[in-house]
Amino acid sequence: MLNSIIYILKDFFCFLILPTDKQDSIQLKSHKAKRLFSLLIIDIPLMGLLTVLVNTFNKLGWVEVENHQTTLLLELLPV
Repeated sequence: MLNSIIYILKDFFCFLILPTDKQDSIQLKSHKAKRLFSLLIIDIPLMGLLTVLVNTFNKLGWVEVENHQTTLLLELLPV
């Protein structure tokens, strides 16, 4: 699993350097599932860290989450 995570991170950074649109060569469902769970292992802690940062910035007064334009947009155009 660790090798899969490292591969995904390397692949992501290579994409950032030279973005290309290509079809994934992995077609087996087991490989796709392994890649999905590897991405979740990367994504969940990253989102937790970003949530803590945004909450910290909000408490320091650097960012106003309550008065964000997205909130106004959702109030004006409800689902």
